[in-house]
Amino acid sequence: MDIVGQPEQFCVLVATRLIRCNDGAACKEGELWMPEDGRPEKVGQYRDVYGMRIDSEK
Repeated sequence: MDIVGQPEQFCVLVATRLIRCNDGAACKEGELWMPEDGRPEKVGQYRDVYGMRIDSEK
């Protein structure tokens, strides 16, 4: 996609479906949202994932 006034190109991703395919056990490191983070709606969800691995069975 070209944007007037911007010298570099941009890509746009349109996600139409969410597939939970993260292999948490195989990832290098994963951080989950905790109650003390002050985001109760996110507790237990991934906050950051490093070295993500995909579980092809999912």
